[in-house]
Amino acid sequence: MRLGKVGVVAGTAVDRAAIRAQTPEPVDEDERYRALWTAAAEVLGGTVHAMWPFLRVDCDGRSAWLFRQETDLDGVTTLRLAADKPAVHALLSGAGVPVPPHLVFDAARPAAARPFLEQHGRCVVKPAAGSARGHGVTTGVSTPKDLARAALAAARWDRRVLIEPHLDGGVHRLLFLDGRLLDTVLRRPPVLTGDGRSTVRQLAAAGRLAVDHDMALALGRQGLALRSVPDAGRTFTAHGVVGGPLPAERVPVKPETADTAGRAVKALGLRLAGVDVIGDVVLEVNGTPGLLVHERDHAVEVLRAALR
Repeated sequence: MRLGKVGVVAGTAVDRAAIRAQTPEPVDEDERYRALWTAAAEVLGGTVHAMWPFLRVDCDGRSAWLFRQETDLDGVTTLRLAADKPAVHALLSGAGVPVPPHLVFDAARPAAARPFLEQHGRCVVKPAAGSARGHGVTTGVSTPKDLARAALAAARWDRRVLIEPHLDGGVHRLLFLDGRLLDTVLRRPPVLTGDGRSTVRQLAAAGRLAVDHDMALALGRQGLALRSVPDAGRTFTAHGVVGGPLPAERVPVKPETADTAGRAVKALGLRLAGVDVIGDVVLEVNGTPGLLVHERDHAVEVLRAALR
């Protein structure tokens, strides 16, 4: 199979600001990452070849293979470890990094998690491993019925299910590369706005949100259902799997929060990592963090590190 060339810059100075302002943004995620890596390769004077959906960047005798946000910066076993939430919680706890109280249970036996649910009132249920981008995650679980349905949703990805207390607030994502904090963004649940004509289901489809149990619970707490037609101008949060990066804003974090996140990355031995934090509690450490919510310049740094 031949590699198709999709971008070449040889020894040309490229204005990073012009790259950041590149429009229009591709809608498809594969296309968005191709545009991101192509722009980063141009900054480094590299050449991008496509063996779709994979990309190879050649630059000054070095090369890197890429797949969406995935690189070869970290080994397969390290990435597999980072994707196992109970293992990560255990390692971080041993390193003195605060993690939420949690319980692992078999998806076929949700009753085992009822005492935990009763103790904490409102919880998050998620697959212990095997999913990304919020797949199989249900927030706001508060009843045994919710728990059973959430466990069933998580079981599509892993029979082991993790339950944690629901923590309110936006999630800070801290991006680290080789121990250095590159960027911090605050991500909030997506918000939809009614137009007085469309149902919630139609609005969700237009916003590229997948309808799932998480969304149904979030809507119910706001007095809505998928068939509801919200008044024009009414805004509401719609949890669910997003067909693109969550809305994000650049915000600083406290030095102690950055230090906690950095210790989490070090405990797992990751070169590239995205750490999700609410308050000072580390929720997850992602070894293949999405880069689309971050400044394009950071993709240049990641690509430079990945070239070998």
